[in-house]
Amino acid sequence: MYRRILVPLDGSTFAERALTPARELARRSGAALRLVSVVSGEEDRADREHYLGQVTRRLTDVHGIPAAKVGGVVVEGSLPEALVLRVADEAPDLVTMVTHGRGPVERLWMGGIADSMVREGGAPVLLIRNGDGRNEEFSVRDVLLPQDSSQVSRAILPHALRLGSLLQCRFTLLRVLPPQIPFDAGYFPEVVEAERPDEREERRALRALEDIFQPFRDEGLEVGAEVVAGVQPAEGILTYLESRPVDLVALSTRGYGGVRRILLGSVTERLVRAYDGPFLVVRG
Repeated sequence: MYRRILVPLDGSTFAERALTPARELARRSGAALRLVSVVSGEEDRADREHYLGQVTRRLTDVHGIPAAKVGGVVVEGSLPEALVLRVADEAPDLVTMVTHGRGPVERLWMGGIADSMVREGGAPVLLIRNGDGRNEEFSVRDVLLPQDSSQVSRAILPHALRLGSLLQCRFTLLRVLPPQIPFDAGYFPEVVEAERPDEREERRALRALEDIFQPFRDEGLEVGAEVVAGVQPAEGILTYLESRPVDLVALSTRGYGGVRRILLGSVTERLVRAYDGPFLVVRG
C-alpha cells in the first residue's frame, strides 16, 4: 500500500489535475498527501503558502481527507532541481503530477520537470494528461504493461501491482517484436528489407510474458498477454492502444539524459507525447 504520496503544485489549475488520483489513492490506502511547491524567491513564499493552505482546506473540507493526512511545504530553488531534491528528502511511494506532452512548448514540461522527476526523483511517477483534476474522478480498470526482454522493463511490475491491488485492475502484458534484419544482410542492413519475426519467436515471447503472471494471480487480479510483431516498440504500443484503449499505461524507462538519451531514443517520451491517457513510469 501507499504510505506517502507527493504532489507538486505551482499555483495553477493545470497542476491541480494531479490531485484527483492522489486523493483517490490516499483515500483507498490511507496514505498521507504531501503538497510541494517551488518558488524562485522569498517574495513569492507567502502567496504560495496561502495557496497551499487553500488546497489543503479543500482536500479536508470538500473531499474528506483527514487533516492529519495532508501537509504542504514551499521550498526555494529552481526547477526541476529543487523538486528532485525534495522528493529525495520526502521519499514518497508515489509522485502524481501533470505533463502536457504535445507540441514544442508543451514538450518542455516533459523534457524538463516531469522528465527529471522520472529520471532522477527515485520514485514512480503517475503522469496525468487531460481533464480538470478538481472535478473528475480517477478510475483505472484496464492497465497496459509494455515489456521487452530486459530486466529494466520488469522494474515497473511491483509498482503496477501495488496500484492494481488497490484499484482491482485488469492487466495486459504487451511485447512488441521489431522487424528482424536477415543474418545474410551483409554490411548494409539499412538497404535490406527487414523481416517479421517468425511464429516461433512470437510463441517464445508470449511464454516469457506468461512466466511473470504469478504475482498478479496471487493478488487475485486478472492478467493476460499479447504479442505484436513486425513493428518498432513505440509504433506497436500506439497501434495496440488505438484498437484497445486502456485506462493506464505502466512502463519502465532507462532514464538516460543528455546525448546518451538522444542516441538511444525514448519510447516512453514518444508514448507520452502521442497518447492522451495517464502513465505510471519508473526508472529501471
